[in-house]
Amino acid sequence: MSDTFVALDWGTSKLHAYRIHRDSGVVAERKLSVGIASASRDDMVSAVAELIADWPDRDVYASGMIGSNAGWLPVPYLPCPSGLPVLAANLATTEIGNVGCRIVPGLSCHSMFDQPEIMRGEELEILGFLANAVPGDTSERLLCLPGTHTKWARASLDADGNYQVDDFSTYMTGELFDLLQKHSLLRGQLTAGSADAGSFLAGFERGSDAEAGLARQLFGVRARHISGELSEAASASYCRGLLLGNELREVLTTLVPEGSTPTVEIIGNPHLSKLYMLGLQQKGLNANVTQSRDAVVRAFLEIDSLSGGSQ
Repeated sequence: MSDTFVALDWGTSKLHAYRIHRDSGVVAERKLSVGIASASRDDMVSAVAELIADWPDRDVYASGMIGSNAGWLPVPYLPCPSGLPVLAANLATTEIGNVGCRIVPGLSCHSMFDQPEIMRGEELEILGFLANAVPGDTSERLLCLPGTHTKWARASLDADGNYQVDDFSTYMTGELFDLLQKHSLLRGQLTAGSADAGSFLAGFERGSDAEAGLARQLFGVRARHISGELSEAASASYCRGLLLGNELREVLTTLVPEGSTPTVEIIGNPHLSKLYMLGLQQKGLNANVTQSRDAVVRAFLEIDSLSGGSQ
C-alpha cells in the first residue's frame, strides 16, 4: 500500500484536492475551478486525470457534490444518526475516466423543525472536527458551518464512543444576502464589504428581535440610507446583521435549552466565521473557530483508515 492517497473535496463552485500522507498529513494541495455547477462529465474526467498525472496514487476518495445527481454518480444519502464508521462502510466505488474513486455518501435527517434535510460535504467537516475533539468529552455538540447554505448540526457519541451527526438544519442566509446584493432594490447600496462591526451588530440586534419582520426590516435598509440614518458604506454590514440576527434568533430559541450556555463550534472560512462569532458573543455564548480544511483532511484520514486503504 502506498504511503499517500488523493482526496477530492468537490463542491458546487470549485474542487479542492489534497495529496495526503497517511502519517504526516497533507503533502500537496490544489484548487481547481471545476465546480459541479458548471462542469461537464468531460471536465470532471480531465480534472481527475490532470491531478493523477502529478499524483500517481492508487487510492482516490471524493466527497461533496460529486456524489449528487448533478455530479458524477448519485450516491444515496445515509440517514442520521451516522458517524465516520458508517460513512466508511458505505463508500460508492466508481471510475472517473480510468481512475478508480470511492465517493463518500452525504447525510439526511428529519430535523426538529419537522422538515427533511440533506447535506453533502459538510458531514466531513463536522465529523473530522469531532475526530479531533478532546478524548472523554461526552457532551452533545452544537456546530455551525457558515456558508451560502449555513448548516447547524447537533452531534453526540454513539455506543462505541464514536461521534455521530444526530440531526441538522440548513439556512439560506448567505444566498439571500447574495441575491439581495446582486438582484434586489438594494443592489446598488450593498456594494461595500461587510466588515463594519458596529453596523453589523446594530443590524443583528434588529434582526434578532422576535417582533421585527425580516421583509420589513430589509426594506428599512434602503429607507434608513435615504433618510440619512445609514451610510452606504455601512449598508452591507447592517444587512448581513439583519439576516444573521434572524437566523440566530430561531437557532438559539430551538437548539439551545433555556438557561444553557453551550460553546458553539464554528467550522468555516475566517470572514463568515468572525461574523457568526460576533453574533453569538452578542447573545452571551462562547464560540470556537476551526478552519474547514483541517477538519476535512482529518475526516479523509479517518475514512481511509476505516476503509482499509487500498481498493
